[in-house]
Amino acid sequence: MEVVPLVAVVAPEVRVPPEAKAAPVPAPAPAPRKMQAGTVISSVSTVSAKPAPRVGAAEAAKPEPKLVAAAAAPAEAKTPAVEVAAAAAPTPPAAVDPKVLVERMRLAEKRMAQVTAYLAAKPGAAPMWNDPQTEAAARQARAQIRPRRGAKLELIEPQWRLQKDNASISAGYKVRSDGGAGEGRLHVQLVWREGLWLVRGVELAPAA
Repeated sequence: MEVVPLVAVVAPEVRVPPEAKAAPVPAPAPAPRKMQAGTVISSVSTVSAKPAPRVGAAEAAKPEPKLVAAAAAPAEAKTPAVEVAAAAAPTPPAAVDPKVLVERMRLAEKRMAQVTAYLAAKPGAAPMWNDPQTEAAARQARAQIRPRRGAKLELIEPQWRLQKDNASISAGYKVRSDGGAGEGRLHVQLVWREGLWLVRGVELAPAA
C-alpha cells in the first residue's frame, strides 16, 4: 500500500477593509431669487448675523457689575461740641432772699467796726479771726499804724462787695490821735461760716 504524504495548505488571510463612511453631501445652494426694481428686502431675513468676537478667559471670568441701591443719607447728627457745651454749662446759683442779704450786710458792718477798733488799739476789741495767720497779719498791720492811746481809725469812702458767703471792703483810712494822724488804704475780707462773719484777711497799702 503506497503512503501519500499529507501537505498542509495554508490559505492566505484576507482582510476586509472597514466600511467606508459616506461623505456628507453638501446641501444645494438656494437658487438666487429674482427681484424686480423697487422690491424692499427685509433686514431680518436677508442680513446674516456677524459672528460674535472671541472673548478671552480673563474677560469671560470677569463678573458683571451689580447695581446696588444707594443707602439713604443718615439724618444729620447733633454736633457733639454743642452737646458737650450744653452738658458742661454751670447751673445758675439759686436766688438769695434779699432779706437775708440785708441782715448779713448789717452783721458784716458790725464785724468791720470790731476790726477798726482793733487796729486803733481800743481796749477789749477782739474780732473773730478765721485762722491764726489772719490774726498775725492784723497784729502786724496795727504795729504799722502805731496808734496812740485814745486814737480813732476812720474809714473814707468804703466800698463793699457782698455775696452770700463772702464779703470784702476796701477803703481809705485815717488814724486820729493826739500826736497826729496816719493814713493809707485798708482791705479786709470776711467769710460766712456757721452763722458768723469771720475775718479772713487784713492788708494795708499806702495812700494813693
